[in-house]
Amino acid sequence: SIPRRLRKLAPDVVIELAHFGPFRLPKNIIRITVVHDLTPVLYPQFHDRLSVVMHRLLLPKIIENADFIWTNSNTTKSAIAKDYPITQNQIVVVYPSIVPPSSHGSSTMPLPHHPYFLAVGTLEPRKNLEVVLKAFERYCIKHVDHSTQLILAGGRGWKDEAFRIALKNSSVREQIIIMGRVDRSTLWDLYRGAMALVSASHAEGFGLPCLEAMSLQLPLLLADIPIYREVAGSAALYFPPDDAEALARHFHVIISDHTQTSELREQGQQQYWRLNAFDPDWPIFE
Repeated sequence: SIPRRLRKLAPDVVIELAHFGPFRLPKNIIRITVVHDLTPVLYPQFHDRLSVVMHRLLLPKIIENADFIWTNSNTTKSAIAKDYPITQNQIVVVYPSIVPPSSHGSSTMPLPHHPYFLAVGTLEPRKNLEVVLKAFERYCIKHVDHSTQLILAGGRGWKDEAFRIALKNSSVREQIIIMGRVDRSTLWDLYRGAMALVSASHAEGFGLPCLEAMSLQLPLLLADIPIYREVAGSAALYFPPDDAEALARHFHVIISDHTQTSELREQGQQQYWRLNAFDPDWPIFE
């Protein structure tokens, strides 16, 4: 029904935001698809079977039919160009921007009173939350810390059974808060109150929470993957994605080294403004 309606409207350009576009259109309509990431194709073990099958079947034809592809990072651009070399000159990188909540908004959930680290995102295996959990356990045990909390903000996803078992059996379960999906005002208040944002993701298309955190000068503890190097630059402490001990040491740095924490805050804001000032190489439509 969408292609039929679009043909009736006869637009000059159609932009499809989720790379499953209504592209059965006349050739005179310029077709743009937005690709956020290729993780269902590159990392099928982290996705449900239907998503993997749909991407493998449909994505090649969608990319072939697009006049231009907009993507959210050079990392994603490289992944697309590697698998689909013909798209090299069709891809435009457009970094996301963020929209803070209304100044009139307020949290709809009670916020924690103790110091806390924050992880933001859907509870799914790609987010590698078991490593975050192990690192937090090691930090708390080694430093005999019973007050610091780990807060996870994000809805429940898929294939999260292993994480749920690890959480249930955790020695610091009482210090871990699962908030579920939160509204924007609550999320912003969580950013403002946290000591650092932590992400151990195996793969991301961009990592929007990093941008949101940097805009609020929140230090970052990030898995050392290419996209996070692109987004955060020097404004983060990095660790190998499967190294819980390294992340535990970073927890200690954030709490004990105020000089380095202040530097991370400053570098984060500077990196945010650099990304915000990025000017895409927009195509000229003839």
